[in-house]
Amino acid sequence: MKAKEFSAADAFQSEYHRQDLSRKIKELFARFDRLLLPTTPTFPSIEELQVDPVGENSRLETYTNFVNFLDWTALAIPAGWREDGLPFGITLIEDVWEERRLLDLGRRWLSDAPRLLGATRVEYEEESSSLLVAVDVIPIAVVGAHLSGFPLNKDLVSRGATLDTATATAPCYKLYALQTTGPVKKPGLQRVAEGGESIDVEIWNMPPAQMGSFLGTVAPPLGIGSIELQNGRWIRTVLIANHGESPLHIICTNAMDIKSIAIFSDADARAPHVTAADVALPLIGKTVSDTYLMVLGFWTLQSKLALML
Repeated sequence: MKAKEFSAADAFQSEYHRQDLSRKIKELFARFDRLLLPTTPTFPSIEELQVDPVGENSRLETYTNFVNFLDWTALAIPAGWREDGLPFGITLIEDVWEERRLLDLGRRWLSDAPRLLGATRVEYEEESSSLLVAVDVIPIAVVGAHLSGFPLNKDLVSRGATLDTATATAPCYKLYALQTTGPVKKPGLQRVAEGGESIDVEIWNMPPAQMGSFLGTVAPPLGIGSIELQNGRWIRTVLIANHGESPLHIICTNAMDIKSIAIFSDADARAPHVTAADVALPLIGKTVSDTYLMVLGFWTLQSKLALML
C-alpha cells in the first residue's frame, strides 16, 4: 500500500502545510460573509458513472472537497429544478462551527414559497426562522448616562449599536446616584422586593463583534447583567467561564432568551462553546494558570458583567 511509503514526520509536515494554506485562503476570503456555490458542477447519468466512476465522482466534488481541507462548514439545500426536469441544489459555505447560522439561512431560503419534496408531488414550505436576527445583535438595556442624548451614549453609537426601543423596567427597581469620580454622574440600578418603581431605560442592539470593546468602556462600578422590563420581558446575559461539553449545555439556555458570554484562553479559541456563544471574550495569558486559574483576571471580567449599566 502507498501509505507505507510515508512516515509520521511526513504526516505532520503535510498537516503544517495544510494549515499554512488554510490561513492564506481565509485571508483571501475574509471580506466575504459566506460563499454560495452550486452543490455539483455536473449531473452524470448512471451510464456515465459506469464508464468513468472515478472521474465523474471527482468532478462532483469540485465545490465540496476544499471545505474539508479548510475545516469549514457547509450546508447543501435544494434550489429548484432545471429545464430538463432534474433537480438543482446550492451549497452555503462559511467558517468553522457555523452550522447554526447556515441552518437558519437554509430555513429562510426554503420558507419563501412551497416546494416539492424531492420527486414526490407533495408540497412543503419551511417555517421561517428568526434565529439569524437573534445572533446578529445583542440587546442591551441602558439607563442613566448611556441613554440617548447623554454623555456616554457615544460608546454605543460609535460601535454601530442601534436604538430598538425606549421603555421602562418592571416596577421593582430603585435608581441610585453612585459616588464616582469624573464629570459624568453614573447611576446604580437595584432590584428590590418593596418600594420599587419603573425606571426609564432604552434597549440598544449591539453587533456581537463590538461587544468586547464596549465592555472595555464599562468601568467599575458599572457592569452588565439581567433586567426585567415593564412588559415582563427579560434582557438576560449569562457568563460562561468553562470549557468542554459543560458550556455547550449552558449555552442551550439561548432557548430561554438568555444571552451567553464565553471567556476563553488561546487554546480554546476555536472550541464549539466559544463559537456558539453570543459573545466571546479572550482572557489574557497563554497557559491555564494564566487564564482560567487566574482569579484576579477572571473576577475583573466578571465584575463587568455583574451590574446593570
